[in-house]
Formats: sequence, structure tokens, C-alpha cells
Amino acid sequence: MVLIKYFFNSISQFLDSQYDYIYFFYGFSFLFLSLICFNIERNKSYKVPWRLLGVFALTHGVSEWVDLLTITVGLHNILSIFHLVLLGVSYFFLFEFGRKGHLRLKEKFIVRWWIYIPILIIIFVGSQSAVDGLDISIRYFLGLPAGILAAYIICLDARTEKKQKGHLLTFGILLGVYTGLTGLIGKESDFLLAGSWNENAFYDFFGIPVQFVRGFLVFFSAMVLWFYLPAFSYSEDRPF
Repeated sequence: MVLIKYFFNSISQFLDSQYDYIYFFYGFSFLFLSLICFNIERNKSYKVPWRLLGVFALTHGVSEWVDLLTITVGLHNILSIFHLVLLGVSYFFLFEFGRKGHLRLKEKFIVRWWIYIPILIIIFVGSQSAVDGLDISIRYFLGLPAGILAAYIICLDARTEKKQKGHLLTFGILLGVYTGLTGLIGKESDFLLAGSWNENAFYDFFGIPVQFVRGFLVFFSAMVLWFYLPAFSYSEDRPF
């Protein structure tokens, strides 16, 4: 037991000093995912708007690299605001992926455009708790519902698949798990639950940075979607 505890403590201390590499890997995984989504969009037979999911992955990946710049070169105020802008924009595209995906699959919007009005009002309330409060409110009230909706649409689309249903369903589940980790866990703040459940609390409880777990979830999601791509299918009747 002593050796096991020492082993995990060593890993925890090692990861705690590698945030720059973790953020680089995190952002790279999202860029990899965006390329795959854009390639899927090339096949016009797909119903869900993969391009919107690709734009989400691209902007979200860049936002993580902005965080990387924050911890390496400083300029926290300017870069933190830029990160929040990218974070909000990325979640907007994720939400639109879910909204328009439901329109294509069910021929109706699951939620109307006016849903953004109460979301923006609540996010503004969160901004009263400074930058970290704004980060939390964006995650809680835009990122979390957007991710849940997107995961639902992916799983709904998987029901129409015949040959690669498992890949798409797995991707939807991984996206849902990632949504929970990114939508509920953010910077420490006095806004709502962020005072007791945040990135620091996650590290103290599990001994690993939540960004490390998120990065691997995104990477595994991208790999699952890679095998879903028609370009990497062994079936000759599926187009590139």
C-alpha cells in the first residue's frame, strides 16, 4: 500500500509541473477532432451538421492554447478575457450543432433561438463575480446544456447507422462525459458551486489535473470518430 501511494503521489507531483504540456496536448486533441469533423462534413449524406461541431472543436482548442499562453508568458487579464470570448463562441457553435442537428433529424428545433436570451442574462449575472465568475457562468449555463444536447443528437444519429453504430454511440457517450467535466468544473469562484467544486478541488481529491483527464477524453473521442470516417472504412461502397 505504501508503494502504491508513493507511485500515485509521484504521478500527481509530476503532472502538477507539466501544465504547459497538458494544455498543448489538450488543444491539439481538439484541433485533431475538428479536422475529422470537417472531413465527415464532406460526405453530404450525413444529416447532422458536423461542420458546426468542427468549428466548436477548433475554437475550443484555440481557447485552451490561450490558457497555455497565460501560464507561460503572463498577461493574465488580456489573455483571460480572450480565452472567455473563445470559450463562449465555441459553446455557441456546440449549441447550434445540437439545435440544427435536431432539426435535420426530427424536422423541428428542440429549442428556439430565443433560448440565448435567458442564457445571456444569467451569464451576465455571473460576470458580477469577476472573470472567474464569468468563466463558471459560461460553463454552467451555455457549455453544459450545449454539450448535453450535442451528445443527445450524436446518440440519436447513431440509431440511424447500420455498420458503424458503435463508433458513433461511443463518441456521443464520451462527449457527454467530457461535457460534465468541462461544464461543471472551472476556475475557483464565489459564484454558485464553484467555491467548493472547481479545478483545484478536483486536483486535491483525485491527485491529477482535470485538464489532463479532459485532454485524454477529447483525444479518445477523436480516435473513435477517426474510425467512423468513411475514408478509413474498409467498405468499398462508402465514399471518401
